[in-house]
Amino acid sequence: MKHCSTFGMLMVSLLVASAFAAETVTLFDFRGSQSHGWRGNPRVESITPGPEGLHVVCSGAEDPWIEGPPCELLPDGEYEMLKLELTFANRGATSIEVFYGPRFVADKSVRLAATGDGAWQSSSALIPRLRPGDRLRIDPAQYEGEFTLAGIKVTPLIPLFNTDFSKPETPQVEQLTQTLSAGELILRHHPQRWGDFILERKGRRLASGQANDAIVVLNAVGQVACIALNELELNWERQGNALRCTASHQDADGRTWRISRSFQAQYGNAIAIHTSIRLSAAADIVNVPWLTLFPGLGSYGSAKDQAIFAGVEYLMDEASSDTKDVRGPNAIRRLVSNHKICFPLMAILQDRQWLALSWDESQKPGPIFDSPDRIHNSGAHLFALWSPGVCQGRIENDFNVYEPMRWDGERDYGMTTVVSAGDGHSVIDAVKDYLQRNQLPPLPEYAAGYQAALALLAAGWLDSSSYNDGKWRHAVVPDPKNFAAQPAADALVFLAWIASETTDTALAARIRERLAELLPKYAELGYSSGVSHGRQELFVQMYFNRALSWLDRAAGGARDALTKLRPDGSSPYVASATAKHDYGVTHWTDHANGLTANRLILPVHYAQAAGDPAFRADFLAAVDRVLDLYRYDAPRGAQTWEIALHTPDILGAAYMLKLCVAAYRVSADEKYLREAEYWALSGVPFVYLIDPVLEHGPLGRYGTIAVLGATSWRAPFWIGLPVQWCGLVYRNELLHYLTELPDREKQKFWQQLANGITIAGLQMTYPLSNNALQGLLPDYFILARQHGGGPAINPGTVLHGFPQAFGKAAIFGTKAVAPGIVVHALGAISNWQDANGRRELELTLWPEGPSEVVISGLGKEPAALHWQGKPVTAQWSEKHQTLIVSLSGKGRLTLE
Repeated sequence: MKHCSTFGMLMVSLLVASAFAAETVTLFDFRGSQSHGWRGNPRVESITPGPEGLHVVCSGAEDPWIEGPPCELLPDGEYEMLKLELTFANRGATSIEVFYGPRFVADKSVRLAATGDGAWQSSSALIPRLRPGDRLRIDPAQYEGEFTLAGIKVTPLIPLFNTDFSKPETPQVEQLTQTLSAGELILRHHPQRWGDFILERKGRRLASGQANDAIVVLNAVGQVACIALNELELNWERQGNALRCTASHQDADGRTWRISRSFQAQYGNAIAIHTSIRLSAAADIVNVPWLTLFPGLGSYGSAKDQAIFAGVEYLMDEASSDTKDVRGPNAIRRLVSNHKICFPLMAILQDRQWLALSWDESQKPGPIFDSPDRIHNSGAHLFALWSPGVCQGRIENDFNVYEPMRWDGERDYGMTTVVSAGDGHSVIDAVKDYLQRNQLPPLPEYAAGYQAALALLAAGWLDSSSYNDGKWRHAVVPDPKNFAAQPAADALVFLAWIASETTDTALAARIRERLAELLPKYAELGYSSGVSHGRQELFVQMYFNRALSWLDRAAGGARDALTKLRPDGSSPYVASATAKHDYGVTHWTDHANGLTANRLILPVHYAQAAGDPAFRADFLAAVDRVLDLYRYDAPRGAQTWEIALHTPDILGAAYMLKLCVAAYRVSADEKYLREAEYWALSGVPFVYLIDPVLEHGPLGRYGTIAVLGATSWRAPFWIGLPVQWCGLVYRNELLHYLTELPDREKQKFWQQLANGITIAGLQMTYPLSNNALQGLLPDYFILARQHGGGPAINPGTVLHGFPQAFGKAAIFGTKAVAPGIVVHALGAISNWQDANGRRELELTLWPEGPSEVVISGLGKEPAALHWQGKPVTAQWSEKHQTLIVSLSGKGRLTLE
């Protein structure tokens, strides 16, 4: 067997192309009324062989499954991977799970897409080679559902070549005579060795290129042939702030290859690298290394302070693809499917200098990220972009190629990447640089418009299975014992707001009729209940003119939360004695920013609503300790009911941002806005700023990844699986943050990001045609299926920031109108003026009747108040140092 050298002395085993098309084997054919020894567990109501296949009816109890005997008719030959294909029809579930192996465990399973509409379909996934004695188990639904299985087939996957890597050479600076400067970033390149270059800044080498890359192609007889790029003769030309090398090559089949790479200086410290290839005749391409980069090679080596791969990894001084957040095969994230990448950015920070790589994601190259590099064992780190990517010819984390790319003759194929660098305390400085170089994508389209969205969200409250006899479920799941219906005063407020906004008079009448029916009941049940994510009870109490009672109750809890904070600013994670897992075992300490900040939410709300100087001083001191402790950390540890304390989490960004904004509002100290910017930016790598699956459908842009990990370290695996409710909580805090920003451009940026998250949530919301779940938000969204799944969450989670996405005023308004003076109102707050002992502001209140406006930080009770030019009375709480005034309509409030 012959070999050739590529990918930095990569050994390529030559195989004929036809070897990929291995023979398919039928493991089980259920047509013709045969069960083949398959049986169901006690949650399966019936399993019946029939002429179309094995018909399964699930009972509605949790976790039904069917399992088979050992697989006997397995394919022979040398291979490691199988394509598993099921032919079935199902009703209910939008995916099914298949377990494999001698015993059934969470990390040995795959999910297959399903239509859930009863139509016949074939769905496939890749699994490791099955061994004698291995069995299969199929979970056709989470609860109820029907499933008919016609057959199960497997096809061996045999690679076109197998890979074997060796260490790259370290470029010798004295040989690198071609140079280009972009600000402080300098490229030094060898004149006759493709890829033999370094990038340096401030006298320090940041990264080295790959001097031994090669293109791999299938020749006329279907064998692998290599074009060693370092053997090409390079011709150089310089045009202004650009440097370009070109080369040509004629292969054994007579094709001419024209290969070029240009280096173009960009503003700041950045260089765009464009690689272009043109063939004189068509070819089957096995591998193209668009760029292979080794950060740290020849300088800081494998050391780092932080690194990030947007949507996939968020690291401190720790290895990528580790098991702190994920265990099993999913922990390996060196080469991932493109739909798992929130936007094309890899970055690393060492000794306060960062280096970043971004690229044209529309070409769908295979992005390779390994920190430290355990692929080439370079002693540094690895950032690379190779084609084909996953789903084009490669499998996740498998560098072998199973199917070639067909390239046409006389056509240019290219890839543009940008390498940038700068000073910073964290990789978030690289994220900020990326956002400055790349505009946010356009907002997703919600074609039906604002009024249709109102009707959809109203249906979620009025007509979905969330509602039950005056109460609401936080989320709808098949088992009514989970998320049982409960009083939800926030639902009443949201419905009242919808009635005030809709132009559908029939809908408004329905809502008012429902409210008239329920309000007397809630006078007895109380108004402290709620089911929406991110809710603030104060606003509900303001709607019912009971804000003072909330302040009285919140004061003690807020002070208690501050006293429980440890001297260093942390709040410890302690696993429950009855918990199945201790989610702190993989973290280096017993606390995290998301956990700590979440436990300070009541003090956050109380500090803004109460002007008590002593409490505010204690609150700011606590915030300072928290910010000092977690400065430049990754957001993490906010969902320890199912996720490891260590796991990066968008809710950690939301809760820390919430702290900073509250501290700014009560202090007017701009240091808190600077801290807020960091935590706002720390959430961006969880947001899809690209269209991740246009080949499947338009939904996904501005979707949000909740955590870079898995539930209980195993499953569900959340990378690449948007959980929009978490992003919507983050959106809530962005909306608070941007209202305090003096910079209009920054306001516009954060408003667009927040609006995008909102509209993506609307797109994912179940439509009116789904009677049971209409107007509800799926817990997660399967991008490839363009369909949601899991618990269906009440509409309040979308509604909190919904009107702002359509240019309307907030439902619940909070604004620091002057240093330390914070106004809360059900509607818009604007035009604060303070002159000659007279303070004024304009309010546009949406409730049809009187609702309370809460103002803190005035310092003393006003001598007189006027609303719309007329005297009004108000409550002044000396205890809380808060003014409460009940108003309705639109007008100017004057305080003297």
